[in-house]
Amino acid sequence: MKTSPKLQEVVTALAVKHGLDLASPGAWLRLNMEGYDRLVIEVIHPNLVSVAHVYAPRPDVRLADPGIIFFAGYALWVPVEISQRVGGYRIYAFLSQELDEIVSVLPLEQADLAEFAEVWAENIVAQGWLEEATRYVEPEMPF
Repeated sequence: MKTSPKLQEVVTALAVKHGLDLASPGAWLRLNMEGYDRLVIEVIHPNLVSVAHVYAPRPDVRLADPGIIFFAGYALWVPVEISQRVGGYRIYAFLSQELDEIVSVLPLEQADLAEFAEVWAENIVAQGWLEEATRYVEPEMPF
């Protein structure tokens, strides 16, 4: 299995900067930056972290493009699934029923996803998200 250490590092840095607890299921962070779709990080399970650029063409429609789910139960995060406007939803690694380990993987596809996540991490850094993004503060989760 291929991991995504660069994206893990970027997400961890954003979490520290904006006070997101990556160990707390239900915790989320929405960042806004002029000229880009919002960046949303959500802890959906103790072992699963979602990272997505969320496109909102209308107030009632929100689409992840891309949106990647990472298995965070190992020291290094493993990307397991992706959602995109073009390409749809694909899952490349399968988890145990308890969601505590990866039990099966499509090796070539998962490796491609990991490489994509690493390039995305470089883009997030180059676009200035670490320095320029502002945190969206709202009592509910308005993605």
